[in-house]
Amino acid sequence: MELTVNGKIVSESPSQEDLSRCIGELSEASDSFIILARDDKTYIQAAILQGGGVQLEYQDGSLQQHYECSDSHLTRGNLQDIFFWYLTGDERWQNRFPWRALALPEYRPRNRTEPWVWRVVITAGAAILVAIALANLYG
Repeated sequence: MELTVNGKIVSESPSQEDLSRCIGELSEASDSFIILARDDKTYIQAAILQGGGVQLEYQDGSLQQHYECSDSHLTRGNLQDIFFWYLTGDERWQNRFPWRALALPEYRPRNRTEPWVWRVVITAGAAILVAIALANLYG
């Protein structure tokens, strides 16, 4: 598993001590966040929000399986337990807290060539053909 704090990878094999230290160092002033990831699409993440609130989410393989914890009284201590359970494969993190599905939009890459590009190409091509025809006709 990979442990990331505020966008920086802290450990590729985190320990309980790493988790405790990193959760303890999260700052309310800058909306700090922590992610413990099994892979790019399977992870648990938390943020300490300004004012001391905690936002906790997990994703289980796809955007259609993205959830947030609906317990509004989470503490750093809860986060330490939850992240340790997640790290060790203990399912208590999922069973002891209420979760609700989040509807996240599916990422869809844009077409490499937008329709307006084709309009410009066709118009420019037509203008060149007209110019060539006129040059040959009057040339």
